[in-house]
Amino acid sequence: MKTLKGYCKLGLFSVLSFILMLLANNIFPDSKVHASDIEYAKRGTGTMGWHATQYGGSFTEERMKANVDWMAENFKDFGYEYIGIDGWINDATNHNENGYIVSYKKWKNDYAYWADYVHSKGLKLGVYYNPSWVLKSIANDESIKVVGTDYTIKSLVHPDDPSKSFQDWYMIDPNKPGAEEYVKGMVEFYKSIGADLLKVDFIRLFDDAYGAEATETFYRWMREAAGDDIILYYANQKNRNHAEAENKYADLIRASEDFRQDIWYHTSVRNRGQVRDNSWPPAYNLFDGLVWLSDISGTGKVALDGDYSVLSTSASDAEKKSRISLLAMAGSSINIGDNYQNIGLNDVYYKNWEIVDMNKQGFIGKPLVRDVKDPLSQIWKGQLPDGTWIVGLFNREETPQERAIDFSNDLGLSGEYLVSDMWSHSIIGTKSSYSEMIEPHGVRLLKISKLSMEPYGGFLTGPQTVKLQSIDPEAKIHYTMDGTEPDANSPQYTGQILIDKPTTLRAKIFQSDGQSYEASAMFVENKPHPLAEIVAGITSVPKQEKDAVSLTMPAVPDGFAIAIKSSDRPDVIQRSGAIHPPIVDTTVNLVFEIRRLSDGLSADTNRIAVDIPAGSPGNVRNTYDATLAKLNGSARLVSCARCSGGQKIGNIGNTPNNYAFFDVTVPAEGAYKLQLEYLTGNERSFFVGVNGEEGSPITLNGPDFNTPLMADMTVILQEGSNVIKIYNNTAYGPDLASISLHFIHPSSIAADIISVPTIEKGTTSLTMPAVPLGFTVAIKSSDHPDIIKTDGTINHPKKDTIVNLILEVTRTYDGEKADTEAISVLVPAGDITIQSMRDTLETYIQSGDLKGPLIKQLQNRLNQAEEYLDKGNQEQAAKKMEDFLKHLDNEPMQHFVSEEAKATLKSDAETLIALWLNL
Repeated sequence: MKTLKGYCKLGLFSVLSFILMLLANNIFPDSKVHASDIEYAKRGTGTMGWHATQYGGSFTEERMKANVDWMAENFKDFGYEYIGIDGWINDATNHNENGYIVSYKKWKNDYAYWADYVHSKGLKLGVYYNPSWVLKSIANDESIKVVGTDYTIKSLVHPDDPSKSFQDWYMIDPNKPGAEEYVKGMVEFYKSIGADLLKVDFIRLFDDAYGAEATETFYRWMREAAGDDIILYYANQKNRNHAEAENKYADLIRASEDFRQDIWYHTSVRNRGQVRDNSWPPAYNLFDGLVWLSDISGTGKVALDGDYSVLSTSASDAEKKSRISLLAMAGSSINIGDNYQNIGLNDVYYKNWEIVDMNKQGFIGKPLVRDVKDPLSQIWKGQLPDGTWIVGLFNREETPQERAIDFSNDLGLSGEYLVSDMWSHSIIGTKSSYSEMIEPHGVRLLKISKLSMEPYGGFLTGPQTVKLQSIDPEAKIHYTMDGTEPDANSPQYTGQILIDKPTTLRAKIFQSDGQSYEASAMFVENKPHPLAEIVAGITSVPKQEKDAVSLTMPAVPDGFAIAIKSSDRPDVIQRSGAIHPPIVDTTVNLVFEIRRLSDGLSADTNRIAVDIPAGSPGNVRNTYDATLAKLNGSARLVSCARCSGGQKIGNIGNTPNNYAFFDVTVPAEGAYKLQLEYLTGNERSFFVGVNGEEGSPITLNGPDFNTPLMADMTVILQEGSNVIKIYNNTAYGPDLASISLHFIHPSSIAADIISVPTIEKGTTSLTMPAVPLGFTVAIKSSDHPDIIKTDGTINHPKKDTIVNLILEVTRTYDGEKADTEAISVLVPAGDITIQSMRDTLETYIQSGDLKGPLIKQLQNRLNQAEEYLDKGNQEQAAKKMEDFLKHLDNEPMQHFVSEEAKATLKSDAETLIALWLNL
């Protein structure tokens, strides 16, 4: 920390006299820190990196390593360098001799290890802790002293004052002796173990406890200890006087509440329009916060942070571009909250070279106005060091909105400039102003310069030509292809430049007026992603056989999985892959999702047409559209272009008089799957009754009354004719387009059977799992028929044993069968008795493990023991069982018994002896 040195020009005598006066009066100069003395680690633009978003037990060291490796391999070259570990950390208790936490949660490796590992990958480590905190368990240990002092940690806190504690921590009193040493010591400790950034959270609670002046003192202590060696990032701070103290002492401050829910909710929606000083948060959403605090950021000032981004929470291209564009326009940190498992194909948004370059060049833009309720706050502008303007035209609204920028009035430019789009990396044209209807939640990010490049960097999929263009016809354009700054001696541009390998292209114009503008871009090799290649290769599925009940899926390589993501005929092919054979040959359009098992990364195929043959009688689905229903009361037919039969039934429900019913016929009594084709714009319910019985409710939801959806339920029908009634006596139900009855195939029943009821000690027969009416279930095979027979009889083994069963489900009316997967069943060991030992003897006699005269000796001792038991004399019975053991151990008898048989029989005998003698 640099300190102000104001030396007085005094004579030697005057100096000595002055010193003596100070000593005599115990007066020392005030060590007040001035802004010009403060050294910062980073000011201006925020950091770029990855931020941990999993704070529970799922954020393990293995995942930490995987994310660090992933960032180093995929994002480091784009400027993402920080790896931020975050709370909750209440269970982090490992500490050094001064009470400072040395490791994250209960991780085996400490922060020093992770700093070394992160640095070895060319990245930097961010640690989460608050130097005003001390764990209560640490403070209560009076042997722990403040670093460099004899003060105990406990002397710094107020254990009896809840307002000065936070969850598992006390907040130290800055007025206590040793407080400064404790705070500075913690910052210096984290510096010493290699941390590059310290995130200090929940500062507002310290402010609440001790006040604004104490908080600024706390800030100053941290800054003095940090110097320019470690970034200080403040979060959950009060921003008193519009963040005056934070701007003075922090490198980074949070501009909005934590990321919540999804990208757009946190970017623009949450508590929109609420901004404030002297309280946390300054704003609830990112847009409001960056607008509100835009006046305090800038070159040499505190940088704003908008929290991490989890782009995988949104399917909207516009929302993702808007968020990244806004962060870049505000000079905010850009931290990836997605991880190696859920990033999907969203990495391209983080890797926009033109946006990355804004952060590298220290770009910090401003909105046209700071009023978050004024649409002009949705127009941002700023300049790169060479004078190039960047303009962001945002639309936070739900409908298209016109946004415009006038180069003269808004930017102070005269004449025309080249305008390019920073997301498509293409030149829009030569303009003196720009306006556009921006799509809802969208953005147009413009670069306005005398020099433009097309394309402005990107991913190389093959040889590519780059065009440079200048407004000034007299200007000379010089360029380099090795990343160095061009000068007048660099090659002069005369025509399109061929890029056929990874290259950093930099160009500069030297105008006749001496003004120069620069354009630079990175062209990165686009290595084919194995997932993309697999997806591109799946264009069909194997031919489906007649009456197939499950789809034969396309093959994928080891390490990948495939599943159905969508089906346009779920009544024929469900997302589970189950097939309901149709009455006629039917084409179903499917989209498949391919997922890499190692990290969960996924991508979708194009729509693939699958032909399903008509099913045999008994396996098909019978569909009854709206025109086949009998209607009562106000229920009526309404035209419906998207419904399967072209019409739907409206006005079902609200009174007992408004209902529809269908006459249906089935070949046998049993359970059937009833599928309802319905339409609704909100949550509504049907009641479905069969043959006059009270109906079962089914609650349904949907987007509107024009989009048919499907829902299933099970009904029990009698053989022959049945009546199915659809009604709701008290409220309107959805509209109904059709009902379908599916003859449930045994395979769907079998697939649901994955266990059997638990077998208790002493149970002699297996309780089979329940199956719907019209089906039976039986044991088809047992891998231990000596323990569980196929008729379900149970013989308890000597020790707990797993038996694997395969069950067979049969549809009773036609004998159609299907098998379950192997089901593991635990059979507990049976109790040891005289009779169980006789059974064991017999088993070993039959196997040849017991033979000769030893058989009779052992049988006699069992009989004698049983006689004494019958008389109630357990002590004598035990003596006979001890004789049993002597026979087993008799040396001449050893060749009549196997080691296994001897060990089992001894164990059983000893168990009975202990039982009878209460040992």
